[in-house]
Amino acid sequence: MSPSAPIGHELTQAYERFLTAVAELVPPTEMSGLAHMHHQFAQLQKQLGAPPDGRYAQAPNVPPAYKSAEMKGPIWEQHDQLVEGVSKLNQHSRVIGRLPQALAITRTCDSANQFGVSVQQALGKHYQKILTDPRTQELFATVRKLAGQHMAGNVRYVLGQISQRTTADHRDARRDLQSVSRRLDVGLLADRDLGNDHFVLVRRAQAALLVTSTAPAVTTSHGQPPRGATLQRDNALQRTPTRRS
Repeated sequence: MSPSAPIGHELTQAYERFLTAVAELVPPTEMSGLAHMHHQFAQLQKQLGAPPDGRYAQAPNVPPAYKSAEMKGPIWEQHDQLVEGVSKLNQHSRVIGRLPQALAITRTCDSANQFGVSVQQALGKHYQKILTDPRTQELFATVRKLAGQHMAGNVRYVLGQISQRTTADHRDARRDLQSVSRRLDVGLLADRDLGNDHFVLVRRAQAALLVTSTAPAVTTSHGQPPRGATLQRDNALQRTPTRRS
């Protein structure tokens, strides 16, 4: 199994549980932008280095009637300082712009945000109702965690590459990279302090699947229900993770 395979599995499983919640709570005729949401999910998978899932990678990119890059989505809505810090890195393109890892930091942050915005737009008036479902919170927490880890790794790499440079431009870049690194650490800790512990969210999301033994089929843009749209009670219980002491 490649190093990126566990990332892809965790992300896809969270997305499929979320789609099951959508199927249970939102009439298919009252959704729009579903194809674009699938496309943004596939783009996020790619940005995080996860193996692409053909069902979502083949979804057509239907241009939305909004500019997601200009909207604040649910992924980073409690992390304004982190987003601001990542944006400041663009000011240092002269000294770090040639490093693909530097570009990956901003692209990962943007990709996670655009996916979150696409979820808001696809659900429309039902967004607030779906937002309270633990499977939605699990998806957002998973995206935030994986994107945060991906950015943190790239920040460390870029810092290592310029650690011995002594020019004022390099010192400024190091300062802002270190600020992003601290905000990533603090942000993930704050998530856990607020009760968004990833383990707890997984347990809640899986418990939500036990309400019914069979969930309604999800209407997708490519005619296939997500894996996990039909789950048996025993299978869901068997997949419930066990916390290690």
